[in-house]
Amino acid sequence: NVFFFFNALLLAILGASKTPSTAFCLLVRLLTLRCTEKQMQLMLDHVDSPYIRCVGFLYLRYASEPEGLWTWVEPYLYDEEVVKIEQRPGSAGRNGRGGNYGGGRGRSDLHEEMTVGKYVRQLIETNQYHGTLLPRLPVTIEREIKVKLLQAEK
Repeated sequence: NVFFFFNALLLAILGASKTPSTAFCLLVRLLTLRCTEKQMQLMLDHVDSPYIRCVGFLYLRYASEPEGLWTWVEPYLYDEEVVKIEQRPGSAGRNGRGGNYGGGRGRSDLHEEMTVGKYVRQLIETNQYHGTLLPRLPVTIEREIKVKLLQAEK
């Protein structure tokens, strides 16, 4: 189902209804289930869909211990796989039936695309995710992550 209906990484479907997106529903489900380390590694290395991987990174940002966050995300900082972040309400999904965004077949698809690596870097650099607050990282850990990011860029 993720492969056919998951086509953007917003937490709510754009528009007046404020309906939770597939990404948000999966995130809540994962937070309820509490993934093991092995399950998380399988999710982050998933080859079929970058969306599955990105929900895994979002889960880590919400649920992992701040001290271990860098260890999880470091190998993916420069991942070049492209992922769609936003989608216009009513635009068609991958299966042509509109996915979660209504049945607007044939309408133009306005979205932001970025690499998985850039998505990961933004998750750990900021405290906001599309209008929602992410858990704050302790100041010392936030500084360490910023230093490590600068070192990784070199």
